[in-house]
Amino acid sequence: MTNRFQSHILSSKGLFFARLLFVCWISFYTIFTFTNGANFVNYIRFFTNMSWIGQLIYMLTASFVSYQFNYMGKKVFSQKFMYFYDVMFACTSTVPVVVTIVYWTMLLNDFNSKTTSLGKFLAITPHATNLMMTLFEILLNRQILTKQGVVWPVLAVILYATMTVVLRVVGNYSWPYPFMRVFFEESPLWVTALFIVGFAVCVIIVYFAMYGLVQMREWAFSKKQVCEADIELGKNTVQQ
Repeated sequence: MTNRFQSHILSSKGLFFARLLFVCWISFYTIFTFTNGANFVNYIRFFTNMSWIGQLIYMLTASFVSYQFNYMGKKVFSQKFMYFYDVMFACTSTVPVVVTIVYWTMLLNDFNSKTTSLGKFLAITPHATNLMMTLFEILLNRQILTKQGVVWPVLAVILYATMTVVLRVVGNYSWPYPFMRVFFEESPLWVTALFIVGFAVCVIIVYFAMYGLVQMREWAFSKKQVCEADIELGKNTVQQ
């Protein structure tokens, strides 16, 4: 239980302050966005923003865990809390990667349409830093992903799609992305169903790619520990 709250490379306190820095950055950017005229409903219509909120919730949770571990001496947390922690880690390990891929492959025209430095900054920042924070947590902490955890990012995507459909039908809001209008409104039902299944498969593929990275991380550091132990044993043998 204890190891998952630590890092293979950073000290426990270093991990805590890195996460705290991420919390401050996400909070600053979110406040900056709303002070520049963002409307709440329009804000949550975009998957990037929802993943940004998810990243904030995860980083707050992880910072709380790091603080309790380092400064309060708490080594064990409740089962319900750890379940929530695992769910958030599964989602934030996958959704920001999906968002980044979708933006730079399907929505590149949105970035090219930005004519001001502020517009480009607001477009790049959540994608670049969201991905960076995800890779930081994947590569530098000891939290693990499980095969059954794939259900959570898939569910997150389904809930988001459901929310956008409800906002469109009930609130008469426009589709946040052009491809959603095409697949959810202008296409036959079977095409819509095929799109949903295909997107879910993409999320699953990304999740297991992240799962593979976690497995490689644990394998690499276990090998490193074995090598260090062998070197130490060799030194002791020579001294004797």
